[in-house]
Amino acid sequence: MLDVWREEGDAVDYVPFPEPGGLLLWATSNSGDYFFWRTWSKSPDDWSVVVMGENSDWSEYAVGAVDFLAAIFRKDFTIPGMPRNFPSDNPEVVVLWP
Repeated sequence: MLDVWREEGDAVDYVPFPEPGGLLLWATSNSGDYFFWRTWSKSPDDWSVVVMGENSDWSEYAVGAVDFLAAIFRKDFTIPGMPRNFPSDNPEVVVLWP
């Protein structure tokens, strides 16, 4: 998927994992948003979160996935391209694999 976006010029300067600093997908939304880790360090604890919104808005956050999700649910920051009501007042996290 990231390769296709790169070919179409929509991936900004991001590269897919396993390239150095590549993006590794860890979540998607029902609205077509993608959430990646940017694997810039050998330690996954250092990886930042990159979001590609459904409108091809890219943003990067210098926090890990858990801190990112906590900040989103606390409404500490907004993500460009996300709906104004994201997250809703009653957000739900759904795990799609066992």
